[in-house]
Amino acid sequence: MCPSSARPQTLTPRILAIDLMSNAFGYVVFENPHKLADWGVKEGKKSNPGHLLKHLDELIKLYRPQTLVLEDVVLSKARRSARNATLFTQIRAHAIGKGITVCPIAWTDVRQHFVRYGGYTKYEIARLVAAALPVLAFRL
Repeated sequence: MCPSSARPQTLTPRILAIDLMSNAFGYVVFENPHKLADWGVKEGKKSNPGHLLKHLDELIKLYRPQTLVLEDVVLSKARRSARNATLFTQIRAHAIGKGITVCPIAWTDVRQHFVRYGGYTKYEIARLVAAALPVLAFRL
């Protein structure tokens, strides 16, 4: 964990969560557990993973998150491409280098959490998330 003096102070602690895809990532920026500051998809170039790092850097500069959450595609042995595993490692190192706490999380842990609320499939989990964050409901 980084000391609070090592990173820029913001009025509220922000969390940036990203979901890696083959040449893009989806993201949400949380102001608090019930309020999103922003969300969307940033696309990159398949031949240039650095393009996605540039997008990540833009989000970091804009929102100054204290924490980055992303799926742990390395340790969880997730069924993702080797490129995603490399990108995960690069993103993690990049965020740590900027003083951001990185919280890798396994998809199985996410699923295990939502099962308690009736979320067994990705769609059911998405419905539960949309119920908590109605601004996302239009995406279902």
